[in-house]
Parts: sequence; C-alpha cells; structure tokens
Amino acid sequence: TRKDIIALMCQKTTIEELMNIPDITVNPNDKVIKAGLLILTNDTRYIKVEDESGRYLGVLRLKKLSKFLIDALLKDALTGCYNRAFLKIIEDDLKVGKHVFAFIDLNDFKNINDTYGHLYGDEILQMFVNILNCNLEKHLKNEFYIIRYGGDEFLVICNVEDESKLEHALSIM
Repeated sequence: TRKDIIALMCQKTTIEELMNIPDITVNPNDKVIKAGLLILTNDTRYIKVEDESGRYLGVLRLKKLSKFLIDALLKDALTGCYNRAFLKIIEDDLKVGKHVFAFIDLNDFKNINDTYGHLYGDEILQMFVNILNCNLEKHLKNEFYIIRYGGDEFLVICNVEDESKLEHALSIM
C-alpha cells in the first residue's frame, strides 16, 4: 500500500512517524543533493533526500505544492502515465527489493496515425492506457507504475514477488 511504501521509504514504521519528521531546509549554497521517490498524500508531497554519497538525510516535505505542477513534471500530458523523468527519480529505489518489468510496444502504431490521423491515434493511446491501468489495478492492487517510454512504448513496473501476476494481467488484455 502507499502507506507501506511511505514508511519503507522514510525508514519509519507508521504514517504518524512520517508526519512528525522535521522538515529539511535546502539552501542555494548547499551541495547538490539527490531526491528519491516522490510520494503524494492528500495535499503534501514527500521526497526522500540523500547527500551526494547516498547517505539518507531525511524527507523533504512540500506542502501546498500544486498537483498540476507535479503532474506537469512527472506525467505524460496525453495518457496520464508517468514519464521518463519519473523513471529517473525512482531508478535508485528500483535497485532495492523485487520488481517485475514489462516493456510494451504497440507494433505498427504509426499506421493508425497515418491512416486515421493523429487525433484518432491519441484516442487509441488513451483507451489503451485506460484498459491497461484498469486491468493492472484489478490484478495487482495498485502495486505498479505505468511509464510512457516513447510514442507507442510503455514500461510497466510492478512491486510484486510473483511475476506470473503481471503475466496474467497482461495476457487477458
């Protein structure tokens, strides 16, 4: 669940402990720090922060940060999927634990755009993502990310131990 992810990310055991972490102040003169996985809860965003050597510093808590701004930075405007910038943010977190990956390439999608136009192609991409998202939610219980990797290429990352769950969810599409 999201609460478990937040707790694990922050090396805390409960959401209450997360709420009580002192805020981190970042000054313009500070050395570059690395921000890890972004977690959204209600109106607050939490970012795991490490120094340049990878040492855990704490959590940067951003209150009243516009959801629109987060979406503009980390999500594809057409499909609502995460984008490659999001993948860059979570890449270190993917090195810990077990994750299953699926790369989906919609073969010959260019023919749809060429034959029916880009607006129709956009609708097809949106419908595909909606179907994929519903199917994954049904079988994986929100333990996944969908990333639009390229025009008609998608990466699915699942936080599941059993890769057959992902295989099953994708096979019935």
